[in-house]
Amino acid sequence: MSDFIANRSDSSREMRESLMASEGHVADIRATVPLSRYKQHAYMLFRNAGQTSTEGYISRTYVAWKLFLTFLVKLMNEHPRYKVSDTSTENFKKWSKDASTYAFDQLELIVAQMDKEEDAARREVGLYEDTPPSDDEDFLLDEFDCPQENTQKPPAPTDTTGLTLPGSVDVSKLKILEQECNSQLGDGRAEGGSGLLDSPVTPPADVVPRPTRSALMGVKPLDREILQHLLGGRDTCLRLIPPPQRLLLHLRFSTPQGIKQIAFHRHDFYISFLRFFNPPGGWGPEQQQLKNTREAIETNRCFFIHLGIAINVHPFALQTYFRHIAASIAAKSDDDFQKEIVQSVLNYAGFVDANALVYIWPKEMQRCRICLISGDLKHPIFSCFFPSNVSNVDSLNDIIIHSDGSHFTLLKPAVAENSASFSVLSTLLQVARTAGCIIQEIPVDMNHTALGFPDSVAEVFHTATSS
Repeated sequence: MSDFIANRSDSSREMRESLMASEGHVADIRATVPLSRYKQHAYMLFRNAGQTSTEGYISRTYVAWKLFLTFLVKLMNEHPRYKVSDTSTENFKKWSKDASTYAFDQLELIVAQMDKEEDAARREVGLYEDTPPSDDEDFLLDEFDCPQENTQKPPAPTDTTGLTLPGSVDVSKLKILEQECNSQLGDGRAEGGSGLLDSPVTPPADVVPRPTRSALMGVKPLDREILQHLLGGRDTCLRLIPPPQRLLLHLRFSTPQGIKQIAFHRHDFYISFLRFFNPPGGWGPEQQQLKNTREAIETNRCFFIHLGIAINVHPFALQTYFRHIAASIAAKSDDDFQKEIVQSVLNYAGFVDANALVYIWPKEMQRCRICLISGDLKHPIFSCFFPSNVSNVDSLNDIIIHSDGSHFTLLKPAVAENSASFSVLSTLLQVARTAGCIIQEIPVDMNHTALGFPDSVAEVFHTATSS
């Protein structure tokens, strides 16, 4: 059982250990970056952490304060001009002392709350200390055999619970510290910029600027850098698949012929891209710096993670494609409903509306039928997306994804674990129809080329990473 708990990437303890392990690898000081830029970046990290604190997502808040302290305590002190006394620097040091004290206080409160929630989650799924360990490498839990099966849902990933932190946000002190941030940064700063990495830096005279890459709507400069340096190769193939948490999930249907049951292994690869990054040259200073950027640590990425694993495309590359097409559609479309759906793809750390598949379907999915199971498991809703130009949908490779309203996971039939095609889907849909479940069959037009959009993830990847 201890092995199972250690493999939970949404575990607060493991997340903290992982962050601690990466703290010793901070990026080298860039000599071309002035100290004022470092100060601005520190102010921005503090302001972002303060804003995150009010949202109630504890693991996201933990990461935000941790990034601020790591930058302030390690990188800031290494800047050669930080030791030079002047009025501006002395004022910053006074502010940073109060800000770091406040940040440490927040982390202590957050850690206590995270441990409390993790222990509660363990108890909810029956992971008591007296539970004997499993000899099976992939420990399975049957959600329907857990205590209070009719009233308790399995614990959702930490970042999607919307937990509040009672007493953890000292609003008055936070406002005072943020006043200095706002006075230094102003209120017109573009949202989402990293301050340190996004701002233009004048290169030394002997440095030749890199050629300008082709413009890609919806793709940021740091997205390009991550695609080029953290994916592990020169294409979009997924080379590193970390172990998932596996739960045994039974779908039970009441039909005129009696109770029908179909079992699945629910594979949960969690909500962060960080476990999927695999720099081909190892984790050097530049790679570590990219790993700590806002783009790399974005959470709630479960839609792209589980879909990417199913089609063997790196989740970050898949997200990049979806966001490019979504931004292009939003810029050209006059359909408000369509724009609202694709906007969920563009929202930072937002929950993706799976109906975006109606409008975004890359070439890598042309031989796929994607079935999304949502709603109450006692009366689930089945939404099946497939290419409209296919005459026999049963010939497609089936991908089954479950959504509980806040998290996506990948389902694999327990009876066909080693099968490349989930042929059980046709049987599942037949039983669901007999039981009176709602089944939506949604044909998708793969007309990206006709609209002037790239038709494959590979095409966007090569355009983004070409120099």
